[in-house]
Amino acid sequence: MRFLRHLPSCLIALCVAPAGATSNDPDTWSSAWQRHLAPRWVAERDGAAGADRLFVIVCDPQQPDSTIRSMAQLAALREDYRRSPQAWEDGDRSRYTCIAANSFRLEAPAGRAGPPPAGEDELGIREGWYRIVRQDADAQIVALRYRDLGTGIYDSSFVYEVRKDRVIPLESWVVGRGLMQLLTGAAIGVLLLLLTAAAAYGLFRRTRSRRARD
Repeated sequence: MRFLRHLPSCLIALCVAPAGATSNDPDTWSSAWQRHLAPRWVAERDGAAGADRLFVIVCDPQQPDSTIRSMAQLAALREDYRRSPQAWEDGDRSRYTCIAANSFRLEAPAGRAGPPPAGEDELGIREGWYRIVRQDADAQIVALRYRDLGTGIYDSSFVYEVRKDRVIPLESWVVGRGLMQLLTGAAIGVLLLLLTAAAAYGLFRRTRSRRARD
């Protein structure tokens, strides 16, 4: 039963998201196990993305807090701009330059989705990295890794197509607070079960040893 000595550290590695992990390597934001177990959505399998489903889209990589969090928010921003384009020039929504330009194409092949954190205290707060997977004259496929520790998104991935003025969600997965709670509960259950089995095994060995001496 020597493996029980290493079990707690193994369960911690499975359940705990490395929230303070390095900013410029998204693969350190979560473990491979967490990404494997994360709830996934795929367009071909699950149909169109629900309007309110979490689906993060890069708007302007140079603007803070300019990522769009769902197709419903995208539709609302477009409708708001259509009603009053002038109000965007001086308002707080002017950061959504993709709405005013009616374009979501990204110029750089890869980069940070938003300015870098101002300090260590802001590491992981609404932070993303994107890369252009494929593009031609008519369309662009973008893959985004994103986390927002303030809302319990430890790591996530969103792949979507930009075709002219349309954004077409393709797939996503999210390592969120709910998954972490589920993994933690499962890990505690497994640990208790193994500890119970170890105690029963130890009791069995002691009982057998006593009988052998008698």
